[in-house]
Amino acid sequence: MDYADGAEADVLRILAEPGDSRAGAARLHEASWDGPALAYHFAPQRAALLAPLNITAGLRVLDVGCGSGPLTRALGDLGAQVVGVEGVPARAKAAELRCRGLDNVRIEQGALPEALRTIAPPVAAKPGKSAKPVAPTPYSKKQGDPLRTNGTFDLALLCGVLEYSATYGVGPRELLAEVAASLTEHGVLALAVENQLGLGYLLGRPEDHHGGPWLGPVDYPGRSTRTWTRHTLSTMLTDAGLGAQRWLLPYPDYKLPRAILDAALLDWPDGPEIADKLVRDPLLGAFGDTHATVPTRQAHRLALAEGFGAAIAPAFLVLAARDEDALRAASSAALGWLVTDARRARWRRRRELRIDAGEANLHTVRGEESTDGWLSQRHIAREPVLPGESLDAALLAALREPDLDAARELLSSWRTHCTADARELRGSDLRHPYLPGDAHVPVLPADCLDVHPGNLIRQPDGGLVRIDREWHAGTGVDAELVLLRGLWDFAREMHAAGEPHPWHAELTPRQLVHELAGLAGLSDQRWLELVDAEAALQKLVLGKPRARAAAQLRDNAAQAGRPRQWDLLGGVDELVHAARAAETELRTERDRQRETIAQLTEALTNEREHAEQLNAELGRRNAEATKLLAERDTENERLRGRIAELDTRLGLALGELTDFQQERAAEDAELERASKQLDDADNRLRNSKSALQTAHRQLALARRIPGLRRLINRRAGDELFYGISLPDKPIHCGRGQLIELSGWVVHATARVRAVTILVAGKRSAANLGGLRPDVAANLAEDGLHAQQDCGVYAMVPLPARSSPGKLDLGLEVELYGGRRIRRELGSVEVLPEAALRPLSVRWPGSGQRVAVCMATYNPDRTYLAEQLDSLRGQTHDNWVCILCDDGSNPAGRRNLAELTAGDDRFILVESNENVGFYRNFERALERVPADADAIALSDQDDVWDSGKLARLLEEFEDPAVQLVYSDMRLINEHGTVLSESAWPPERNQYHDLVSMLLLNTVTGASSMVRPGLVRERVLPFPPDNEATYHDQWIAATALAAGKIAFVAQPQYSYRQHGSNVTGWQLPQLDRGLPSIRTLLALAIGVGGQRWLHGLSKAKRGELDHIAGYELRRIVQFASLLHARNSDKLAPELASELRKLRVADRKLAPLVELALRAKRAGRGYTAGAEKRLLASVIRNRAR
Repeated sequence: MDYADGAEADVLRILAEPGDSRAGAARLHEASWDGPALAYHFAPQRAALLAPLNITAGLRVLDVGCGSGPLTRALGDLGAQVVGVEGVPARAKAAELRCRGLDNVRIEQGALPEALRTIAPPVAAKPGKSAKPVAPTPYSKKQGDPLRTNGTFDLALLCGVLEYSATYGVGPRELLAEVAASLTEHGVLALAVENQLGLGYLLGRPEDHHGGPWLGPVDYPGRSTRTWTRHTLSTMLTDAGLGAQRWLLPYPDYKLPRAILDAALLDWPDGPEIADKLVRDPLLGAFGDTHATVPTRQAHRLALAEGFGAAIAPAFLVLAARDEDALRAASSAALGWLVTDARRARWRRRRELRIDAGEANLHTVRGEESTDGWLSQRHIAREPVLPGESLDAALLAALREPDLDAARELLSSWRTHCTADARELRGSDLRHPYLPGDAHVPVLPADCLDVHPGNLIRQPDGGLVRIDREWHAGTGVDAELVLLRGLWDFAREMHAAGEPHPWHAELTPRQLVHELAGLAGLSDQRWLELVDAEAALQKLVLGKPRARAAAQLRDNAAQAGRPRQWDLLGGVDELVHAARAAETELRTERDRQRETIAQLTEALTNEREHAEQLNAELGRRNAEATKLLAERDTENERLRGRIAELDTRLGLALGELTDFQQERAAEDAELERASKQLDDADNRLRNSKSALQTAHRQLALARRIPGLRRLINRRAGDELFYGISLPDKPIHCGRGQLIELSGWVVHATARVRAVTILVAGKRSAANLGGLRPDVAANLAEDGLHAQQDCGVYAMVPLPARSSPGKLDLGLEVELYGGRRIRRELGSVEVLPEAALRPLSVRWPGSGQRVAVCMATYNPDRTYLAEQLDSLRGQTHDNWVCILCDDGSNPAGRRNLAELTAGDDRFILVESNENVGFYRNFERALERVPADADAIALSDQDDVWDSGKLARLLEEFEDPAVQLVYSDMRLINEHGTVLSESAWPPERNQYHDLVSMLLLNTVTGASSMVRPGLVRERVLPFPPDNEATYHDQWIAATALAAGKIAFVAQPQYSYRQHGSNVTGWQLPQLDRGLPSIRTLLALAIGVGGQRWLHGLSKAKRGELDHIAGYELRRIVQFASLLHARNSDKLAPELASELRKLRVADRKLAPLVELALRAKRAGRGYTAGAEKRLLASVIRNRAR
């Protein structure tokens, strides 16, 4: 067979991939969302067609025309012994892939009905062996032969195949006879087929096989692919020997049935009313999503009331056998089935409609209670089908009239009934998308998540009873959101069915919600919040990604309604007349255009000949021009490369020249001073010679005068004076650490040229030249002259250690003239690991364990309460929060204790020592539980979205991601939104490590990080100063060890206080600075003085801060990143970090950085490179 629906290649690709291929498997469910064709192959709802059948282990089943095997696999999963027969090779291959691993299933590829004449069912296989077929029983049926009953199958499934039997085979009667012959004496045929006079087809819905309307009512003229009426199908089945028949009616069709009713139900006294309640719109969700010309629910209600509802059902599922006993054994005695297999596996439910002692009840036969985060599903074993009209049916009737007063009264009673048990929000309420925690909105009971008007039944006394309380959401739901959700579901169904209403026909579902909300006395202002909440619900129930679900909801809400064809004067005849008139007009225009085209073609031919001549000449000249342009481009490229190379070399040379000139200037000054000292020494030498002569005389005199020798042999004092402070606490090294040493060094008679710190055989050059007027003043009191620039600062790296111990530190001082003096400074105690003190906690939920680290200090009670409530409302519920307090005042501590009391998820860690936010976050990270899977950082005054933790965790599915952070919306102290986004795309960079060291864009409160990274590489923090920030250090470490992910949607509200800049604006940091060439000219003393002297006081202070603190931070971070992550760094990045390690002593790395940023650009740094270079050059120029 050559039949195909166009999806075969995708189906084969998906099924060939490794993974679960069972019926309803999550990966196949996800594939079904990509269009109707894939839904037909993969939607879990396909298997709902089997609900009425008693499928038992060992049942021998023949699936005729099994396609890609969705029902074959479902039968095999239930333990049946299945043979699937498929005529299309690609589909047969797909069925084999889907059923691989099942020994009780075999797929045969062959044409129908020939393949049925020799096929046999498999037998149960022994463990570890494949099933083998029994010996076939060949037979052939000739004209006039009696019906054969020697088949070997207990059940034959013929789903969507009979319609094609005349196109691809011998015809429907012959195929039915062959299938019947394959059955045992008590075997049953399950035939699924469209109804020729189905309600949709009668009302103009395009026919499934041909796409045209009303083909069924005119009996498919000239078409072999077709379907039949109930009467005709019944006759054909009887002729095939299957006279015992049970007629079941799947809605909206047999492909994706959500409800299946026994036709016998419609003969029961309340049957038509029950059918309307269970089915609602008979075509809602029909395969292909095409529509009839008019609404179908009211037409269906009329047909039910008149007694011919079964005759116009959209499709049939006929169970046919040779005797009634076989039918009773093969199927359930229920009269209806409701199946919700489109959900995730944990939520799927199947209910059967049964008549118990004259009363209709829905019995749950599959599905258990389940909970996932804030959502629970309750198991309702039996629920009565209450008599009375459903509220949605009454509301549709009122809108159809139209009677707005009646509609308003119905919606008012709906709202009153749903909010009867409303209460105020409690602090203990679990926050979730349908309970965000607005204190001004009432809270309804947890089972009020689904208050669709169709779930309320009007009683004879006028009262309402709510049914189907399947879903429970946390401890309650937001009244406004769930009422708006009920109206949205109702409006969506109205729109899809094209139901009449008193407003404009082309209203979108969103506009219908607005009109209905007005009648109900509700506001629809929280529509966008509803979309987000509903997307979160669909993520839980259907497994659909939130972003995709939200986009589909928004698209659906914006679709315009269909014109009301029943309002067209003249009806279909008028439409046909208009179409024919348009066709005549189009034909006339077509003939006119053809004549014009002929004329233009002749003219075009003449012009083409001329154009060919011109093209030949143009081609020759183009070739010459191309050659010349290529030569020019080559030369230009060579010149540009040469200019760029010379520009870089010039910049680097100027930087090195600056370093050299400073060193030479210092040496010249020292040489001049040494020359003066030499003159002084010459004078002292002359004086000493005279003194020596005198001494000789004195010595001769001393021999004669006792006691005089003591005056001549006194010892000279030490000439080196210094003060270097060492850490007084143990140093935790981890994978490497830095310590900062500062102090002063003075020599009594010579100028100090260089100072070096010695540790563990390594030398660390110190920065010399810091102003210490206090030292100079104190030494002067002792008669010693000292320069004021005798200050010393050094960053000393400590290597990783495997055991605790002490490290001896030494001081080496080099004097001008080359003399070196060494002294011992003492020792520091070092520990090999970070100072981890993990807490032991009880994790409260399921899924990944998240430790939230919140640093607090004198928190505002209102802001803190909002932040803690937003934590409690997280959809991901397996978290604990470590509140690390930095010595708050008594009021702050009291707020922390009271707001976390009674909730074991909050762990308060108090400290009397105030160390600042940087060190406080370090303390919090040291207390993270050892078994945590993720760490989220938190401020004390923000407000998190309910899905923040869940959304950030999704990014950790990529093992390379070490840190993930999100965008944030900005709010003021009153909660008013100032900006929906903090990071315009062009200002947010998280890929370039050097740029991140210059300017951080990763905010801590938006971040989640892997605990392994924190324990092994982040801790301990580097030394702190006024320019060190915890989030920048953590982000830089994450980027050095792996990669960072960014979630572009805001996941929390960042609260700005006081004078914070609205919109999170980053200033241009190099504003007011001269060009790089001017700065280098200033560095070598040949220009730039005008700018230097014209600096404002504020700008001078800013540059002093950059040179004193930010440069120090960059050098610290670069040094530690290189030390701790050498196993992860690419060679090019390691080289860049090595250059930055000496940026506080050499100008060349900063010049290179600024030139590179100017020439090629880096991640967005707001001009930080030039500002850093300017601050250092200004500092040197002073």
